[in-house]
Amino acid sequence: MMVFDDAVVSLFGQTESGGAIEFDGGVLVDSRLYTPSRPAPTTGMYVPARPESDALSEAVLTSLSHSPELGRGFRTNAAVYNPNDIELPATFTLYGPLGTELGSVQRTVPAHTSAQVNNVFAAAGVTGDVPSAYCIVHGDGMLTFFAYASVIDNQSGDLIFVQGERLTP
Repeated sequence: MMVFDDAVVSLFGQTESGGAIEFDGGVLVDSRLYTPSRPAPTTGMYVPARPESDALSEAVLTSLSHSPELGRGFRTNAAVYNPNDIELPATFTLYGPLGTELGSVQRTVPAHTSAQVNNVFAAAGVTGDVPSAYCIVHGDGMLTFFAYASVIDNQSGDLIFVQGERLTP
């Protein structure tokens, strides 16, 4: 077993950075993110490693939430990691609990890179409280990707990881 404390800094010399790290071979990888940073981290967020075979061409992110007031409620960041050798167009379409479309955001994701939309509801022009929502992430229909979100408690800074799942008919 190997433990890398703050792998982005210790392995790559980068600070205040985020993104995916690709591993090859027979390894099992776990990771955990903290907010705020050490020495006073809160619970943090567990981010599981996933094999490339789990990548999807369309994904749903559930259990999302938004409050326009940063002193209460939650905010949601949504992201895509592109494991392909070419860039990927990605569209994040947000829906309320009854399936009403709330707005969308588009990003172009370079090869082997992630693109995160911070406060995705605000980026999509949503101005009201949305305590329960979901997001469907579309690519170009051919390339696969990993979609994920983090839902952050605006008071404590604690966050949870939301893994993109396959849409079921």
